[in-house]
Amino acid sequence: MADYRVYFLNAHGSILKCERLDCGDDETAVRQVMMLLKKDRNCHGFELWQSNRCVQVHPAHKPMHAG
Repeated sequence: MADYRVYFLNAHGSILKCERLDCGDDETAVRQVMMLLKKDRNCHGFELWQSNRCVQVHPAHKPMHAG
């Protein structure tokens, strides 16, 4: 299992909250984040990271955090 961090973003792209996930691969992590995103009306996007690697940004924009 790999350790991921997800930063949930508001409509302006600012971080609302951060959560850690333990998932077997990137696809599983993205699916889990999408399910969490749908449950929170305040969240409008996310950045998913594994260590210093940006896995996915939704909606697509430049990641706010680097390494």
